[in-house]
Amino acid sequence: MLGITAGLILPLATPDVRWLPVVLVPALVAALIAHRCGRVLPVWFCIGAVVTTLHAFFWQEQQLTSSCYRGEYAATFRISSFARISTLEDGTPVQRVHARLVSGLPRHCGLPREFLLAVYGDNRDLPLGALVAGEALLRPPPSQWSPGMIPDQARNAASGLDAVASFTVGRIDAGIARPLLDATRQKLVDTLNRAVPSGVGAGLLRALLVADGTGLDEEVWTLMRRMGLLHLLVISGLHIGLVAGFCWLLGGVLSRVVNRRGAAGSLRPRIVLTLLMALAYAGLAGFGVATQRALLMLLGISIARILGWSTRPVNGLLFAVVLILVLNPFAALSPGLWMSVTATALLLWLSQRPWAGGLAARLFLLQIVMSIVLLPMSWFWFGGGSLGAIITHLLVNPLITVWVLPLGLLGVVLAPVMEVSAAMLWRAALWPVPLMLDALHWMDQHLGEWVWIERHLSFSTALTALGGLLIFVRHTRWLAVALLIFMSFVVRTPPPLARLSVLDVGQGTAVVFEANGRHLLYDTGGGSASGFNQAVKVVAPLLRSAGADAIDTLMISHGDLDHSAGLGTIKSNFASERDLGWGGEPCRMGARWSWGEDVNFEVLHGDGHAQSNRNAHSCVLRIEAFGVVFLLAGDIPSRVELALGQYWREQLAADVLLVSHHGSGTSSSHGFLKWVKPAYAVLSHGLANRFGHPDANVVSRLQVHTRDMVSTAHLGTLRFEVDAPGALCFKPMRNRWTPFWLRVPPS
Repeated sequence: MLGITAGLILPLATPDVRWLPVVLVPALVAALIAHRCGRVLPVWFCIGAVVTTLHAFFWQEQQLTSSCYRGEYAATFRISSFARISTLEDGTPVQRVHARLVSGLPRHCGLPREFLLAVYGDNRDLPLGALVAGEALLRPPPSQWSPGMIPDQARNAASGLDAVASFTVGRIDAGIARPLLDATRQKLVDTLNRAVPSGVGAGLLRALLVADGTGLDEEVWTLMRRMGLLHLLVISGLHIGLVAGFCWLLGGVLSRVVNRRGAAGSLRPRIVLTLLMALAYAGLAGFGVATQRALLMLLGISIARILGWSTRPVNGLLFAVVLILVLNPFAALSPGLWMSVTATALLLWLSQRPWAGGLAARLFLLQIVMSIVLLPMSWFWFGGGSLGAIITHLLVNPLITVWVLPLGLLGVVLAPVMEVSAAMLWRAALWPVPLMLDALHWMDQHLGEWVWIERHLSFSTALTALGGLLIFVRHTRWLAVALLIFMSFVVRTPPPLARLSVLDVGQGTAVVFEANGRHLLYDTGGGSASGFNQAVKVVAPLLRSAGADAIDTLMISHGDLDHSAGLGTIKSNFASERDLGWGGEPCRMGARWSWGEDVNFEVLHGDGHAQSNRNAHSCVLRIEAFGVVFLLAGDIPSRVELALGQYWREQLAADVLLVSHHGSGTSSSHGFLKWVKPAYAVLSHGLANRFGHPDANVVSRLQVHTRDMVSTAHLGTLRFEVDAPGALCFKPMRNRWTPFWLRVPPS
C-alpha cells in the first residue's frame, strides 16, 4: 500500500509532464528485475506512477490554452451547483455557478470541462441542472501563489476546475434532459425555502442537507472558521460517517431481529445497507469533492473488510487512500484529504484502545484528541487554528449530530409525500440554532484572542514535528528516523538583511518590506472593502508567515480599491505605528525617516488623499536598504513621471522598480525609465485581466530600459532579498523546479 501511494503522489512534484514517461520506462524495467528477485515494492510504486502520469496528461489536455484567454465564444453549459449571489461595490448583482461545458468551444482552446461562470446584472434564476446558452468571455482559473497561503492551482487541480468565464445568458432551458439528481436537489431546496423562513437557520439546514452554502453570509462562515466548526457547514467525512454509523447500528438491530438466535449474523448485509444510505446522502450533496472523498474512504474500508484482506483497520484506511488517489491523484494536493485521513485514523486508533471506556467516553475523548492533533495541521495549511474547537466541538457537534441533522434528514424522507410534516420537522431541527449562534458569538467576543490563534507553521518545522510523533508509533519508527536525519542536513540559511516582497494579489498592488525586524506595508490589494479581499487571502497570511504581529508603517498610495480594499482588514488584524496616505496622514513630498543607519525611506510624490484623479496623487516611495534601492511608483501617469524626472533626476535611479499602474499604457514613459534604469521592472497585475495590462508598448519600453522584467501573474509573489550590502537576490515563487500543475503558461 505504501509503495503504490508513494508512486501516486511523487510524480506530482515533476516540473514537466513530458519528463514522466522518460523516467518511468527505465524505472519499470528496474522494477520488473526487482520483482524477479522477490521485491514487490518497486513494482507497486511504478504502477502508481503510471496512473498519475496518465492523469497528468489528461489534466494538461483539459486546461484552457493561453491563445483563448479573453476570447469570447458562444457556448452551452449545464449548471452543476447552486448559484451564489453577491453584489459589486456599484450595486450590480452577480451570480456565480459551477457548470460543465456541453458545446461551443473550438478545439484550439483545449478541452476544458468544468467552469466557474460569473453572470453579471441578470436576476433570472439559474436552476440546478439547467442548460444555459450564451456568450462566454474566457479566463484561466485563479493562479495566485504567495507564502502563507495554499496555491489557487492546488485547489483547482484537486476540485477539477479548468476555466473561468464571464457569461452573458441568452437562453435558459430548465426542463430539457435535466439530470434526475439535479432536479431532485433543486426541488428539495425549493421545498425548504417554502417551509423554513429565510435566515441563518434556513441557510444552515440547506448546507447540511444538500451542500448548498449559498444561504450563509460571510459573517457566519468567518464565525464558524474561528470556532473551528467550518467542517460542519460542508458535507464531508463527518456527515457521511454519521449517516453510515447510524445505518450500521440500524443494520445490527435488524440482523438480530431476523436471526432467531439473537446473534449478529453476517456483516455483509450491514455493510451493504451502510454503503447504500451513505451513497444516497452523498447524492443529496451532489457528489461534491469532499463527499466523494468520504464515500471512497468508506467504500475502501468496507471492501477490505468484506474481502477479509486484513483485520487491521489501518489497512482498510490505506486501501481507501489508494482508491481515492487512483481516481484522482490531484486529491493529494487538498488539505481536506489529509485532515480526513488523520481524523479517521484517530477514530480507528481510539476504537481499538480498551482503556478509552464506553461509547460516550470514547466520543468525548475523540473530540479532545482530534481538536489537539488537527490544530498544528490547521496552522500549517491555513495559518491559524482554533483552540476554541476543543470546547465548541463538545457543545455543537452533539447538537448537530443528534438533533439538527437527524430531524433534517427525516424531513427529507417525508418531504415528497408529507410536506407539512417535513416542514414541522425542519423547524423543530432549527429550534436550538439561534441559541447556538448566540453562544458562539459570545465566545468570539469575549475569548477571541484565545479562541483563534494566528500562527504559521513552516514546512521544515512540520516535518520535524511529524518525525518526532512517528517515533512513538511502532511500525513507522524507521520513517521517523529517516525524516529526522533528513531534517538535520537541511541547510537553514540566515535571514536576509532586508527583503521586499511584491505580493501576487491579482489585478492590484501590495508590497511588504522587511528589515531590522520591522515591517512596512505599501497598499493592500483589491477586492471588496466590506467583504472578501486580497488582504484576507494573501497579505495577512504573508505577514503572519513573516512573524509580523504589528506593522511599523502602513502606506496606502491612493484610494482606488485595487490598492486600498484591504485597509479595514489589515487595521483590524495588525496594529500599525504609523499610517500614511489614504486612510492616514497625507504623504508629504520630501518626508524622510529611517530604521537604523542602513535603511532609509523618502516620499518623492503625492499625498494619497485625492478624491478625484487619484492616480496622479499616488504616494511614490523610495527605499534604500544596505545599498540597494527600491522605487514604488503607485499608479502615477506619464505626466507625473515627467515631473518627477525633472525634479529628482539621478535620485530616481533604482535597482527594483514597481512599474506604474500595473503596466498601463498611460505610464512608464521613456523619459522616466531613462532616469530610473532599473535592474528589475516588476509588473503587479492579474493574469488575462480585463484592462489588458501590461500594455504591449509598455513591455517594449521596459525591454529597452531594464535588465529583467518580471510579473506576479506568471511568477507569483516576487521576493527581492539583500543578503549583503549591495548584493541583491531575486527569488520568485515559481522557478524552473516548480511542479507542472503550478505553472502559468506565457502570455
